[in-house]
Amino acid sequence: MLNVAILRGRVPNAFGPEHCGDGEAELTPLQFSERYVPAAVANGLDYVLLSYYPTQCGGRLPGSAEVAVQLEGLHALYPSAALGFGEVGLPRPASRRTAAEAEAIMRWAYARRRPAWPQCSTKP
Repeated sequence: MLNVAILRGRVPNAFGPEHCGDGEAELTPLQFSERYVPAAVANGLDYVLLSYYPTQCGGRLPGSAEVAVQLEGLHALYPSAALGFGEVGLPRPASRRTAAEAEAIMRWAYARRRPAWPQCSTKP
């Protein structure tokens, strides 16, 4: 059985104090996990995937080192899970007007250097 959790939200909250999206009321993935995910559930997950929409946070595109720090925090809560992004992009489908922005976001996403991220167990 494959166990996956998708933490939907605006991941940039984890990358700085700006609390974008819904502002201070919006929990970071770490805050959400600590508040709502029981340890028994967290320990049984194979994958934890994050959603990230930079346009909803002033266009913030954190570097690999910033991403790694936040994933390390999540890895402490999800020790058996492989961590990554399940969704990255615009909150709505790209159009001619937003195509360049969507392309820039995808270039950022694919440029993240995986080796800088915490090492998690791999499951078949």
